[in-house]
Amino acid sequence: MTETVADTADDAAPASPSAPVTRGPRAGLLFALGLIWLAATAWAAHFEIGLDEQTPSVALSTAANALAAVVAASLVAGAAAGLFATSLVARRAAPAAEGSPVRRLVVGLASGLVLGAASAGLVFAGLGTTGEVTRVAVTVGIGAVLGSVTATLPRSVLAAGLAGTFGALVLSVAFGLLQPRLVDLFRASDTAGQAGATLTVAYVQALVCGALAGVLAFWSLRGHGSRAWPWYLLAGLTPGLALLVTEVLTRVGGAPLLDLVRSLSDADAAAIDVINFGRLRSGLLILFAGALTAMIAVGRTLRAAARPAPDDADADAAS
Repeated sequence: MTETVADTADDAAPASPSAPVTRGPRAGLLFALGLIWLAATAWAAHFEIGLDEQTPSVALSTAANALAAVVAASLVAGAAAGLFATSLVARRAAPAAEGSPVRRLVVGLASGLVLGAASAGLVFAGLGTTGEVTRVAVTVGIGAVLGSVTATLPRSVLAAGLAGTFGALVLSVAFGLLQPRLVDLFRASDTAGQAGATLTVAYVQALVCGALAGVLAFWSLRGHGSRAWPWYLLAGLTPGLALLVTEVLTRVGGAPLLDLVRSLSDADAAAIDVINFGRLRSGLLILFAGALTAMIAVGRTLRAAARPAPDDADADAAS
């Protein structure tokens, strides 16, 4: 039996003798991934906006389309920061205080506030201090703070949910790069056929990303030992929940920017509505696929555990 990782699994239930504990994702690694993802997403958005700055209307549309990705990155980075901060505190705290959700909430919020302020500052530095930019910066900062609230969860559960979330995010980028080729697999010769193929790829992407997130969440949480099944369900739901919270933040906090783009033309207004609906659809599909996959994995594990061992079956037959 290998040793459980101290920084994420200190609050996990003891493993059963038949299910050896393996190493789960480390809080430090997840925090580093969160910062890298946030920095890369913010840089990509800034770069794309810079390419279109000669045409203000196009730059506005680019900024509106990139907002959700930046907010999602700040939300996930905030959750990873809360996990890392509570793990560091747990190493130095009294054993009785390690499992306190209130203590984890306070520590997580502190880390989220620091990360949120830094993220908002970067938005101001890159885009200026106009009214729309201020609203966007505050929204990005709030995303980090809301993400840090998840530090109230058991650390092993949050680590598993983040592992699934990062898996879904990375796979979504891969789908984005391969989208033209994937669309060609389903595309008909006419325009309607191409639109249908694009929609099919979007459904496939969301379901596959959700399934991968569910598998990674289950595998990561199981690495910390046995837990009651609702925790596996919550870990599998995490990526989809993060996307849905991102959608709410984007539509509320980014409302002035989105409305400004809608006012440019009817085509821009239609494009914003289509993109918003597409994000919502993907979030719901990933939520469903992640939860279903995690629960199927748990069910298969329970059936395997309930099945008698070969020696026991032979003994029962002999008797």
